[in-house]
Amino acid sequence: EEDVEQAARVKAKDRQLKTLYMHCATNMMTSMFCFFSRSEVLLPLVGHSYDRVGVYMSTWTTVTAAIEFLINPTIGQLSDRFGRKKFLLLAPYANIVLKSWVVLQPSILSLTVERIICDGMRTLAGSTLGMAMATDIVDRSELAQTGANMSVCLGIGLICSPIFSSFLSPIGTFKAAVAMALVQLLTDTFLMKESLRPEERKQSWSVQQPFAFAKLFTKHRQLTKLATVSMLHNMVDIKVTA
Repeated sequence: EEDVEQAARVKAKDRQLKTLYMHCATNMMTSMFCFFSRSEVLLPLVGHSYDRVGVYMSTWTTVTAAIEFLINPTIGQLSDRFGRKKFLLLAPYANIVLKSWVVLQPSILSLTVERIICDGMRTLAGSTLGMAMATDIVDRSELAQTGANMSVCLGIGLICSPIFSSFLSPIGTFKAAVAMALVQLLTDTFLMKESLRPEERKQSWSVQQPFAFAKLFTKHRQLTKLATVSMLHNMVDIKVTA
């Protein structure tokens, strides 16, 4: 009987991980459908000035990063208190609503709101909360392999979406992203289970000041090296330099 129960737990864990990997892939695909076409939609709205397009694109990236820096630690606290799934679902809801807005009424305002919120959700509801959910599901000894598998799924989405979007019009890429977000919403809603059990949740939460990240550079020499390498890696990330 114990063997049967153990086999059932392993099967449930594998099913949950597959759903999480699917979420990560579709989350990345939804975002990357519009990554290169967003500037094409913006171009006629700024008088076909590539200089102004560059200003808007870099400003959007800066604002998105600042918002992530300020609120993501608090979102992490909220997920520790209320569970992971509801915050993962923020991504498809945001993509469906805001990308549909761009399709129906392309403007500088709709593009700005869509870019900042939806790209912020790509990180928050992708690798960040995805790894938090993974820590709930697997043992510490399995985290490295789980993280690697998740990166593969993110890579699949990163590669496939631009290939598909190259056959679509700029607005067509937003329509495709809405369709993908609908798929993500359905799979997340009906297949994904909450990973954080009620007894493991924190009893309270609080607004977190974001500068606590500085501890990564002061606690341990090896951690300082890892944090520095990670910081430098993200500074030259293609999504930022683009």
